[in-house]
Formats: sequence, C-alpha cells, structure tokens
Amino acid sequence: MPTTRSTEARQAPPPRGADRARRRRLKDKLADVLFGPEGPQRFSTKVSMTGLMTYVPCMLLVVYCGWAGLTPPQFVVPVVLAMVLTVAGFYAALRSGWSRRFADAGLILPQMLASITWDAIGYVLMGEAHAGMLMPAALTVTYGVFALHGRGAYAVQAYAIVLIGATMATMCVVDPAMFPVREAVLLYASFVVTILMLGWTGHQIAQLRQRERETRAELGATLEQIQQRATHDSLTGLHNRRHMQSALAHHLARAERDGMPLTIALLDIDHFKQVNDQHGHAAGDAVLAAFARVAEAALPPTELIGRWGGEEFLVLSTRGLSSEELRAQIDQVRAALLQQPIDVPTGRLCIDFSAGVASHQPGTPLPALIDSADQALYAAKQGGRGRSVIAGVQALPASGHTQIRSVVHASA
Repeated sequence: MPTTRSTEARQAPPPRGADRARRRRLKDKLADVLFGPEGPQRFSTKVSMTGLMTYVPCMLLVVYCGWAGLTPPQFVVPVVLAMVLTVAGFYAALRSGWSRRFADAGLILPQMLASITWDAIGYVLMGEAHAGMLMPAALTVTYGVFALHGRGAYAVQAYAIVLIGATMATMCVVDPAMFPVREAVLLYASFVVTILMLGWTGHQIAQLRQRERETRAELGATLEQIQQRATHDSLTGLHNRRHMQSALAHHLARAERDGMPLTIALLDIDHFKQVNDQHGHAAGDAVLAAFARVAEAALPPTELIGRWGGEEFLVLSTRGLSSEELRAQIDQVRAALLQQPIDVPTGRLCIDFSAGVASHQPGTPLPALIDSADQALYAAKQGGRGRSVIAGVQALPASGHTQIRSVVHASA
C-alpha cells in the first residue's frame, strides 16, 4: 500500500502555480530572443514591430490580386519578397540596437515613409483594385500622427499627399483607361481631406497630451512642496519634529527586531535666549539656520538630524553607532561650529551647544529613550554647558575634551 501511494505521488501533476511560472519563464525567454533584453530597446522593437505588421495584409492583398488576375502575376513574388526584406531590414536595425544611435530610436519616421512608398507602388500595380491602396496610406498617416510629434507628423502627412498625388497624376497620363481622371480627382480629394482631418485631430490630441504632461508636472512639483513642508522645518531646512518622530519609531522597531543599537542625541544651543534678547530675533534665526547648516555638513550622511523644537535639535544614528561613537560625532560638530563665527545684523557670534546622548535598551519605549537623552542634556547644562553627556555615565571633568566653554560675543 505505501508503494502505491508513493507511485501516485510521483505521477501527480505539478501544481498550477508551477505551470504558470514555467510558461512565464518561457514567454520571457522568447521575448528576450525576439525583442531583446528588458528595457527601452525591447519596448521600441515591440512598438515598431506592431506597426510593421501592417505589411502582412498588404502582402495578402497583393497575392489575392495576382490570383484574381487584377495585377500581373509576374509582379506578385518580387513585390512580396521586397516587402519581406523591408520588414526584415527594420527588424534587424531595431533588434541589433543599431537604431539607438538616432534620436528616433524606433525608426518610426523612416517606417512611415517606407510604408507610404509601398502604398504608392501598390496603387500602380493593383490594377482595378488600385483605389484600395489609399486606405493603407491613410492608416499609415494615422499611426504617424499618434506616434510622432511636431515636424515628424507633418512630414508624414506632406509626404503622403505629395507622393500619392504625383503617383495618381502620373498613372492618369500613362494609363487613362485604368486610371480615369475624374475618378482620380475624387479619390485624391477624399484622400487629402482625410489626411488633413487626421492631422488636425492628431494636433489637438498632442496639445491635450502636452497640457496633461504640464498638469502632471505641476501637480508633482506641488506635491513635492507639500511633502517638503510636511517633513522639513522652513527656517533651518532640516527635518521637522514630526518626521523625526516617524524616523525614531521606524528605527526603534528595527532595533527591537534585529537587535541593532539605536542611539540618539539631543542638542541645545547654549545661551540662545541671550542671543535673542541682546541681538534680536533676526540674529536668533540666523544662528539657528547657521547651526543647522554646520551640523548637517559636519555629520556623516548616515546620521539624521532634525529640529526638535526651539533651539533644540535631535540627531539619530541610522547605522547603529554606540553612545561613545555618536558623542564623538557630536564633538566634531562642536569643533566645526566654534571655527565658524556666525554673521548677524549686529556683528558676528560664536556659539556653542550642550548635548545629551542616550542608547536604546531592549524593551524600552520611545518616550523613555527621549527622556534619557533629555536628562543627559540637562546634566550637560548643569555641568557647565558646552559639553556632551552620555545618559547613565558620569560627565567628564572640566578639563575633558567634551567640556568646551560656551562663548557668546558680538564684534563689529
């Protein structure tokens, strides 16, 4: 009995999902062979081959006319062969990537001109069925109107009107019995009106598309501005509190999941109230903007900094730095800031800041982490300002490298 079950299991058909995946892989391989690798080349080749498929009904029409005696049989094979070579030539140029050297990588304009040329040749060779070749020419112009823009579309229309008109006039002279003048005038007038109407319609659609693209671009720019305002502080250009809270929640979840360290620092500009009181709020704004610029430049791109509120800023380490490592980064910001006095309306100011650094402990909620950094910041303020303190670690003495006296002065 177990043997029978194992045999049935081996003979069981594969699941439908496996069949679909196998067919999808086969389809992808076939597309790679026919149209090239995924990307712009494949897209151009597929679109162009769709247009080239219009040659197939034209070939069938030539064969039918030869079989029905409407056109000399000796013309059928050469014409069909020439059409096949035309299609093969365009396909080779597209599939090999040779056409990518041109601005019109899909060779749309040359294809349209070649197709209209074959329509004119068909008008000559189709005998009694010659009027039927005007419809493929109109279809070609229709395709050109939607596939091309501006001068390319106008060139296709002008080429069709001139070439078909010259062909019809020539045949009226060469074989007036088969190509009566009155019939040719009526056909040509209808053809020209159709072409012009198609051109006008295509122009209107092109304008609608252009307006749609402009509207989309404006909406995209507006959305980008809204997102910028929603996530960035307008004065400093840094991320705002809302964005930083979202980033903190994201990285806290990652720290809990992957066990990566999560370290933050709260920075507070020393004596900022004194700056506002003595030099005005314009000077305070200049100090905030300059501090943000210097801090963002001094910190590595992997460290996220945002304005937390007032003169307070928050730094989030996104690469798992320890408290000591992040404090070293903060001290680099301090060193850069002390070397760059800030120009304000009343002179130049040299500012410093205090910082509190805290690391996340597993199972600790986000408010507790921020509170730890805030307590460390308070300890830095109480310890003399101009220093960085790690939560739970005794502050370095005054002679330590993190104790830098806060200096606020103005010079003419």
